Amino acid sequence: SFSHWTYQVTKEYLIVNDLQGMLVDNKHYILTDPAISSPEGYERFSTTNLALKGIKKFFQTHQCNHICKHLKLIKHAYQKLPDRDFDPLMTKILA
Repeated sequence: SFSHWTYQVTKEYLIVNDLQGMLVDNKHYILTDPAISSPEGYERFSTTNLALKGIKKFFQTHQCNHICKHLKLIKHAYQKLPDRDFDPLMTKILA
């Protein structure tokens, strides 16, 4: 959902995915090492910028869930997989 949101909030300028992270002090997360893809393939986002190919691959494998629905994210043309009613991992974390 976060990656999907980044694409929409940047007006399809970029997508942030492949975040690494860890829980610190039992209530905060530190997220690092993002991979940023932009349709233009700008080199400033490093060699992990897979440009339109990376964006297409993300949406081909992305399934919207209750978070996407809550954020009112628009389905991308490459999204073909059915939505999921909930994300078990996020539901467990939020519970």
